[in-house]
Amino acid sequence: MALYINGNFLNEPLTGVQQYATAMVRQIDSLLCGPGFAGFHEAVLLVPEGTECPLPLLRVRIEEVRFGRGNLWEQTALPYRSRGAFC
Repeated sequence: MALYINGNFLNEPLTGVQQYATAMVRQIDSLLCGPGFAGFHEAVLLVPEGTECPLPLLRVRIEEVRFGRGNLWEQTALPYRSRGAFC
C-alpha cells in the first residue's frame, strides 16, 4: 500500500499550518522507520516541480509532479498522480 502526501505546503510562507504539516511529515517518516510498519510499501511526498524540500527524510520519498503550482496543481496534477492510492 502506498501513502501519498500533499507537499504543496512547502511552497507557502511558513506559518502555523506549514509548521504543523512539516511536523506531521517528519513524524510519519519516523514511524515508518519503526518495526510496526514493515509491510508498508512506501510513503511519497508529492510536491510541485521545482519545490525545494528542506526535510531530512529517511523513508518518505519525495517526488516532483509537473504541471502547475498552487490550487491548480492541487486540483489537477495531484489527483491525477495519486489516483487509486490512499491519500
